[in-house]
Amino acid sequence: MLAIFKDDNQRLMAGVLPTDHRVGTRSASVDNWPDPVPFGRVEVPSFPVQFLPAWMQRFVDALAVQLQVAPDLVAMCAISAAFTVCARRFWISPRPEWMVPANIWTLTMLASGNRKTAAFGAAIKPLEDFEAERAEELREQIAAQHSQLRILRFKLARAEKAAADAKSPEEGRVAAVEAEDLARQVTAFRVTPFPRLFLSEMTSEGIEELLAEQGKAAMLADESGLLGLLAGRYSAGKAPPNLDPYLVGYEGRTVRIGRMKQMDGSGGGRFAKAAVVTLGLVPQPDVALPLLRSSSAFLDTGFAWRFLFSMPHSTVGHQNPRAVAAPREVIEEYGKMMREMLAMPEPAHDADGETIPVLHATLEANEALLTFEESLQPQLRPDGDLACLGSWGNKLPAQIVRLAGLFHAAEHRREPWARPLALETMQRALKLAPYFVAHAKAARLEMHLDANTKRAMRAVDWMRRTKAQRFSKAELHVAIAKNGGEGTAKDLDRVIEELVGFSFIRAAPTEPARQDKKGGRPKGPGYMVNPKIHEVPDAS
Repeated sequence: MLAIFKDDNQRLMAGVLPTDHRVGTRSASVDNWPDPVPFGRVEVPSFPVQFLPAWMQRFVDALAVQLQVAPDLVAMCAISAAFTVCARRFWISPRPEWMVPANIWTLTMLASGNRKTAAFGAAIKPLEDFEAERAEELREQIAAQHSQLRILRFKLARAEKAAADAKSPEEGRVAAVEAEDLARQVTAFRVTPFPRLFLSEMTSEGIEELLAEQGKAAMLADESGLLGLLAGRYSAGKAPPNLDPYLVGYEGRTVRIGRMKQMDGSGGGRFAKAAVVTLGLVPQPDVALPLLRSSSAFLDTGFAWRFLFSMPHSTVGHQNPRAVAAPREVIEEYGKMMREMLAMPEPAHDADGETIPVLHATLEANEALLTFEESLQPQLRPDGDLACLGSWGNKLPAQIVRLAGLFHAAEHRREPWARPLALETMQRALKLAPYFVAHAKAARLEMHLDANTKRAMRAVDWMRRTKAQRFSKAELHVAIAKNGGEGTAKDLDRVIEELVGFSFIRAAPTEPARQDKKGGRPKGPGYMVNPKIHEVPDAS
């Protein structure tokens, strides 16, 4: 997997890149270039657990030692479980014109044999226990409500038949009034749904139904079943995946469902306002990444770029069989804190439907977020450090807001919206940004390690071999073709995107178009080479 050099943790979110690119000046020196990000399998940073809420940090540290796994794995599972609890219980508003739902999508990829199932199971256990207990408590109540609804529908059918078969106008009017009243009762009747905090996989149509029923849905799984289902497991990949309910649910918008109404009045078109979808997946990278590549819809719709990625280090071969078990009090504390979050009030009902409370941020917290957003924008430009992650990077501030909201709720579990989100909490969430940027770059490179990436690697070899300092687009095209990397003009554009995004090159200042030695046509845009690639010959 890809990783960032250690110094990059500081430079990734540093902000503005050098603007003076004149050749021969100090600004074009090695010091003014970031380290090039290698094409290959190198190191990624470990999860900074010290920024998690204290009780979650204790759980992550203790379970990582017990299972002898990377703390990233446990942290991402715990974060996903906690967001499953918070989803649709409140919104987070860093400033008046902006609100985001309290949900998240995480994709933690780790090879088999790294005890994913044990870590995942421990993180979600409080949710499973709560779900089972609530289902038992509500079993008789739900059965009685279903019975009452069936009786109402039976009475409705009988009244409608009586109105249709009436022997006099008066009898017909009486039966019709009764049928109308019963129809209103059937429409208004609500059966308490069985508590389903999360599922491991479900079709897109099933997600829509669950959203209409409960207003939220969560998919938590330690395998890639959901991605396989969406990629067309049962359609041989011929039908494009229906990602709409997921995309809408990520943003917390209204899901509208069109269905035929049954003869008894049930079913029909429905909608769910502020519908929220949470995803927490822990698959193997060699399975998940090809699935995400298998359909262009995953990338073109931005589905793949809504995840917070984590690619933890494998501990296989370095595990200590004599590792101590996690202290019981730490595991019990984690369960207790999650239970307190599960006791958080659900949205209240009024004449206009549900009212979801809003967690507001302090002015200081919002200012810290704005400063981060300002530093991020230059990195998303074509010559910026995150040019290759534009779609993902543009969503990063909202991801940070979500994390800050979770940290706040983890510390103020009863009614987190009753007090504002403080600066210190926002700062802790912001300090996770370098970790997720590095892992997103790793995931993207793994996802795009295709023919174009190989062409980019050939281009780096050519730049090193020829000690190139700058070149034109046309010269790069010839160099790649000579090294067995023939491709289309669009492929060449993608190669340049890779080279810029991973800091091997940057666009040269605008200058009069250069011509070849014979006075032929211009050679196209120019690019400057990062001089550091000549100092580190094995970077790719």
